[in-house]
Amino acid sequence: MADSVTLSWFPIENAESYRIQLSGDSVFSNILLDSTLSTSTSVILKNLSSPKEYFWRVSAGNDSGSSNFTSAQVFATAKALLANPALLTPQNNASKVPIDITFNWRQVTNAGFYNLQIAYSPDVCSLFIDTVIVNDTSFVSEKLQYSKDYFWRIRSLPDTATSYAAGAFSEWYSFTTIANPPSLPFLSSPDDGATIISINPVIRWKVSAYADSYEVRVSLNHDFTETIFDTSGLTGTNIKIENLLQPNKTYYWSVKAYNDVSVSDWSEVREFTTGSPNDKLTQLDGEAVEFGLYQNYPNPFNNITVIRFGIPFESDVQIYITDIQGRQKSIVTNFRLNTGIYETRFDSNNLASGVYFYTIVANAIDQTANQKKFIQTKKMLMIK
Repeated sequence: MADSVTLSWFPIENAESYRIQLSGDSVFSNILLDSTLSTSTSVILKNLSSPKEYFWRVSAGNDSGSSNFTSAQVFATAKALLANPALLTPQNNASKVPIDITFNWRQVTNAGFYNLQIAYSPDVCSLFIDTVIVNDTSFVSEKLQYSKDYFWRIRSLPDTATSYAAGAFSEWYSFTTIANPPSLPFLSSPDDGATIISINPVIRWKVSAYADSYEVRVSLNHDFTETIFDTSGLTGTNIKIENLLQPNKTYYWSVKAYNDVSVSDWSEVREFTTGSPNDKLTQLDGEAVEFGLYQNYPNPFNNITVIRFGIPFESDVQIYITDIQGRQKSIVTNFRLNTGIYETRFDSNNLASGVYFYTIVANAIDQTANQKKFIQTKKMLMIK
């Protein structure tokens, strides 16, 4: 229905009243209004049908009589606009919105369709969805991306059986989608199936894209029903497990990644088996990117010194001591070791003062490694 229409005319000299007629046809056989007014020269008509043509005319009167009616004037009412739908979700300025969000709005009386627009900015130039939804008040988009700003609006479209016109678009609502979920962690070391692993191992994994922190779990079985270690909130990509594992026992481990809006699945499950304890060998924090043998410290030394070395791949590692004549005096380390940086203590209690040499021989277990064997020797001085 039209809200209102004002009909007006020019005043006539000596007129004391005006008679106005409104009809649904030009011959005024269907009189809708026949009213006499005092000296007013306008009338407000309300609740007119739309869309529809109307005809109207006016005559002037006084005590002496009435004039003829004016020639009929015609006007047409336009279709009434449908109301704007109320936008429900996502709400205006919403953040961390899932990329599979369902757009919802309130139903509008007499609306049979809805025109939904989604854009990258609040203008029609950046539309990437412009669709009509039939007799429904929800829509699921499959085109949203992570960490992106969007704008949406909607308007009502009439059912073909109604006499209403399409409503105006609602205001633009903005929202931002959630950040990318963290990618699945990729485990680094120990290698799957590794053996003779330290009972205080450092386990490592690669950085996961979009991750803020990690959770690590270690179990006695593959399905983690006997978990013995589970810690979260780790911001680095390695952790040392101390005073928990037993020698000559198999363990299973995996990692998942977190950020402030999501969490990854658990990574693959790897297993490793510990070796016999060696209180002289310690695995340090940090990751070895290449084989390396470092200078012992202290040097010179009295009885005990520390030898540090790096292993970039799981390897069989032997470190032995020789004198200046090349005679082997001691084997310091003879283990299969996982990738990492290690320190071992050498006790020279049974040796005389003098110059000695320490040599590392490391053979990579994986023969496809870019360096299969590593041998290096360094000199040290013992003074008693």
